[in-house]
Amino acid sequence: MTFPLSLGCFSVKKKIGERKSPSPGYNNSAQLESFLNKLTQAKDTIAKSGLKDSLILHHDEADGLCSAALTKIAIEKLGIETRLICLDKLYPEVVKDVEEGSRRLVVFSDLGSGHVQLLESQNW
Repeated sequence: MTFPLSLGCFSVKKKIGERKSPSPGYNNSAQLESFLNKLTQAKDTIAKSGLKDSLILHHDEADGLCSAALTKIAIEKLGIETRLICLDKLYPEVVKDVEEGSRRLVVFSDLGSGHVQLLESQNW
């Protein structure tokens, strides 16, 4: 079974059961199908939003840099200009500055899960 995902010119086709020893959490075809559906919904929502600018706040280690780079590529393929901000942690001053800025798509990439209370206090 193949699940296609297309984000403009960027596309992914994943065949379920292709791996000899699947990674934990990725060996369930229902989970993968659900994830791909959510990606498609996110892409459609972003494309329909009319936003022209985005900001990606990401962690300063390898996984944050890589996830931010992939996210930037996907968002820019939707015609949205993207700016990256690399942080070692999410500072309250940064959240305040982002909130007070212009209307734009804001993405937290490998950053934010440890700061849920801070984001909630800022109504994110």
